[in-house]
Amino acid sequence: MISVTHIERFAIHDGPGIRTTVFLKGCTLCCPWCANPETQSSQPVLLHDMRKCVSCHTCEQSCPQKAIHFQKGRFHHDAQRCNGCQSCVEMCLQDALQLRGEDMESEAILHEVMKDKDYYDMSHGGVTFSGGEPFYK
Repeated sequence: MISVTHIERFAIHDGPGIRTTVFLKGCTLCCPWCANPETQSSQPVLLHDMRKCVSCHTCEQSCPQKAIHFQKGRFHHDAQRCNGCQSCVEMCLQDALQLRGEDMESEAILHEVMKDKDYYDMSHGGVTFSGGEPFYK
C-alpha cells in the first residue's frame, strides 16, 4: 500500500507535456518552504478552504469527536481528536472541507494515471510523483 494525498490530473507545471501528478504522503524533512505541507503527515489531513466557508457551523455540529470549533469566526480543527470519519466533509454544503490521504494499491494508482495515456502520448507528458515518500509508513 502507498499512502496518497491526492492525484491531480492534467498537471502542466510538474514536467513536460500533460501529466498526472501523484502526491504522496509522509515526509520526515518538514521543510519550512514546503508547497504541500498536507503531504508531511502519513495520516489523512483535513483541509479547510476559507474562501468557500460561510461559517454555518454545520461541520462543527456534525463532528462526533468534537474536533472542529469556531473561535472568533475562524475555523479550528483538532487533529488529535479527529478520527477521519469524514462526517464534517459530507455535511459541508459549500465543499469547504476535504480529507486528503488514503492508502492505495499500486495497481489502483496505475489504473488512475493510465486514464490519461492518450494525453501523455500526444503531449510527450507522463506521470510525476511528488510530495511525500512512497516507502514511508
